[in-house]
Amino acid sequence: MRLLAKILSIIFHPLLMPTIGMLLLFNSGTYLQFIPYDYKRVMLLIVMIITAAIPVLLMPLFRLKRLISSVEVSKRSERVVPLFFAAILYSINLWYMYRMQAPVTVILFMLGAALIVFFSWIISFFWKISVHMMGAGGIIGLIFVMIFRLYAHVNLFLIASILLAGVIGSVRIYLNRNSSEQVYVGFALGFILVITPFLVLV
Repeated sequence: MRLLAKILSIIFHPLLMPTIGMLLLFNSGTYLQFIPYDYKRVMLLIVMIITAAIPVLLMPLFRLKRLISSVEVSKRSERVVPLFFAAILYSINLWYMYRMQAPVTVILFMLGAALIVFFSWIISFFWKISVHMMGAGGIIGLIFVMIFRLYAHVNLFLIASILLAGVIGSVRIYLNRNSSEQVYVGFALGFILVITPFLVLV
């Protein structure tokens, strides 16, 4: 059971949130689905490399420099450096999307993702929040935007994501990686940070 919990925790790692969000947007049945395939592929590749691949590749370096004791980065104090570099990378990703003249929806989502990482970094100085649940909350926030702003018929995505969020939260508590309070606050903050750019800037 514990092995399964660890596998689920890896599969739904928060670093995959931007990539998952992009896939949802590109398969939402909205105008984003009709963007030229090559353009979508390039955007998706950039997002995957900057927000997922590079942060993962940096982990062995952090371990070598003894900045973290394990790649899971379960200790609050060890999160500061990896999240700082992640915040820089997510900001670079946001800049790339802007320079590529990506659709406004994509840019605003990437802004929300960058805000999640930035707030995770700040919070990690004094408290341990569930970054997994911030990612899950961010995805559900994006789906709400797709439903109420883009008028996408993605109710099944919403139901599935809520169920998965419940599983992820339960897994984090079961593995003693987070408390229930950290899980709930993480989910709420992730949700709020993703929808806020759409409410404020559109």
